[in-house]
Amino acid sequence: SQKKYSQKNDIRSDIIDAHGNILAKTVFTKNVGINPKLANNKKKLFIKLKLLFPELDVENFNKKFAKKNFFYIKKKLTPEQYDQVRMLGEKSVITEQKISRIYPHENLFSHVLGQIDDNNNGISGIEKSLDADLKKFNKKLKLTLDTNIQFLVRNELTNFERIFKSKGSASVLMNINSGEILSLVSLPDFNINKREDITDTKFINRITKGVYELGSVFKTFTLAGALN
Repeated sequence: SQKKYSQKNDIRSDIIDAHGNILAKTVFTKNVGINPKLANNKKKLFIKLKLLFPELDVENFNKKFAKKNFFYIKKKLTPEQYDQVRMLGEKSVITEQKISRIYPHENLFSHVLGQIDDNNNGISGIEKSLDADLKKFNKKLKLTLDTNIQFLVRNELTNFERIFKSKGSASVLMNINSGEILSLVSLPDFNINKREDITDTKFINRITKGVYELGSVFKTFTLAGALN
């Protein structure tokens, strides 16, 4: 059977960089799960699924099956896998269409873009702060960031961390004439396609949430006082 997908505001606007490169895009994917209450033969069902999904773990399968609640077997099926699942003819096998957010550059803009949850709500970064605007789906959201510059800056910070064994680093590049942010990188970062629940404080955005001593920044006030 197939579980139909319906949800208000199920489409989010694409997010692009200053040159039109896609940073975030909404696509629809197919998932497959099991409703244990509709299964006639658990062992036979598992064997069929194991042939399609070799990575399926029997212990984990049995544990979830015993709870008698719906659970997922595989998300983001390929068209071939989807057809094979439908051909099984098992009532307990439920396929559904779900919304997914794809981030082509993976880690590169993780702290800036943020993530959405399974209900299409922004939970961090721009996905959260501009959640309402992105759901309007009027047009693409264009940022001032430059993908090429972002890549070069991140690469330099990564090299720096490898050489000096630092715990983290950050960099922000601004156009002083307009105030536009051309690049904002914070390390360590993470692959936002995986939708992981990041709780470790080392993954904070060191540009927007990091706390530092003023240091040389305070010289601005000293100079202003002298001029005054």
